[in-house]
Amino acid sequence: MAPTDGGRNSGHFSHCSIAAFRLFVKTLKAECFLVKSKTRYSQTPKELPGLKMNATRLCKKTYSKFKHVTSRLTTEFSARCQILCCIHDLGYCYAKNMIDGMSCGNSKTCLRHKCGYHGH
Repeated sequence: MAPTDGGRNSGHFSHCSIAAFRLFVKTLKAECFLVKSKTRYSQTPKELPGLKMNATRLCKKTYSKFKHVTSRLTTEFSARCQILCCIHDLGYCYAKNMIDGMSCGNSKTCLRHKCGYHGH
């Protein structure tokens, strides 16, 4: 598994992790695989959450305990699917990963911390 969010394998498990999962699953009893819920849950969102989220709103939600929070978008950070959240109460800005679907410039969007043409 990726050691940090946004790292080289962000969003993807390593071969070693997958092997460990498979080994663990083989130890489970058959009853563990029975579906007991009567509710059917959708696994695929109809729309990525970032399509309705702008940078300032994300920063304000992330740092909701502070009163004066703004966002700053730079080409350098956007290319890495990050924004700067500035907390004026503290006088600091912090890098925050964009959420899937947020714009990272030039008609591109972020998906799993990668800026590109993902076709949503």
